[in-house]
Amino acid sequence: GCYTRDAIRATKLLKDAGFKIDFHLMPDLPGTTVETDKKMFDYVLHSQDLQADQWKIYPCQTVPWTVIEKWFKEGSYVPFKPEELMDVLVTVKSQVHPWIRLNRVIRDIPNEYIMGGNPVTNLRQMVLHTMRSKGLKCRCIRCRECKTNRGAEDAVMKKRVYKSSGGTEIFLSYESKDESLIYGFLRLRLTRPKRPAFPELRDAALVRELHTYGQMRKVGDRRTGKIGKGNKAQHIGFGKRLMKKAEEIARENNFSRVAVIAGIGTREYYKKRGYNLEGTYMVKDIGWSTQSLLLHLLAAALALVVALLLLPTVP
Repeated sequence: GCYTRDAIRATKLLKDAGFKIDFHLMPDLPGTTVETDKKMFDYVLHSQDLQADQWKIYPCQTVPWTVIEKWFKEGSYVPFKPEELMDVLVTVKSQVHPWIRLNRVIRDIPNEYIMGGNPVTNLRQMVLHTMRSKGLKCRCIRCRECKTNRGAEDAVMKKRVYKSSGGTEIFLSYESKDESLIYGFLRLRLTRPKRPAFPELRDAALVRELHTYGQMRKVGDRRTGKIGKGNKAQHIGFGKRLMKKAEEIARENNFSRVAVIAGIGTREYYKKRGYNLEGTYMVKDIGWSTQSLLLHLLAAALALVVALLLLPTVP
C-alpha cells in the first residue's frame, strides 16, 4: 500500500528535481466523518511535508464492481448527505492557499454508474454558488485565472513565501490589486540537497513552473507589446519579468545558477533568455551576488590564513 510517509518522501524527491506536484484527495471514504475530512484537508494545507501545487478533490462515489459497492449494499458504508459533503467542500475551498490550483472538485463519472455518493456533475458550480451566498471566496488559481487582458495594465507583482519539504518555496505572480485575478505565476524552489538527483542541479535554484494566461499563441510568436488595452496577459512580458525576478532572488540567496524543468516545446523560449540545455533541464549560470562573492572571498582568505598558521616553522 501507499502510506502518508510515502507521499511525503515522493513529494520531496520530485520537488528537489524541479517537478510540480498534483495531489488527489478523496473525502467521504468508508469510515470517515465530516470532522475527520475537515481535519484531513487542514493537515494537507498546513503540513510543510505535503505542500502540493495542484489538487484534485474526488469525493468517493459508489460504482459497480467495487468492494465499496458491496459495503454500500450491506449498509456498512453510508455516504455523506448532500449537505454534509457541501459543508466539507465549502470549508476547504474557502481556505485553500492562493498558490494552489484546484483542478477538479468532482470526478466525471456518468450518472448511470453512480450508485451512492455525490451524483451531481456540476458540483463545483454549486459549491461556488453556496460560497457566494455565505460571502466566501475561493482563492485558488483556477478560480482567479484571467481569460482576457482585463485589468492587466494595473497588475502588480506578488511574492508569497512558504516552507515545503525541507526547502523554501517562492510563489511569484502578477495579479490584480484586489488579488481577484491572476495573470501569470512562477514557482521557485530554493533548496540545497546533499546529493542532487542530477549533477546539473547542483547549486541551482529551481523554477518548477512558469505559466501565463490569456489567448494562446504558438511559441516563438513575436507579436508582443506593452501593457495596455488590446494586449493579452500571455504576451505583455509577464513571463519575462517573472523569470528576471526569480533570477534576482536566486542570486540574493547565493545560488550560482537557475534550472528550469521545461518541455521540449518551450526550450527555445528559455534559450532566448540565456538558458542552455544540460541533461533534460534548461540551465543558466547567473554568477554570485556581491554579498555571496565577498563571503566566498572571505572564506578563501580565512582558509589561507589557517593553512599558513599550520605550516611548520623554520628554525
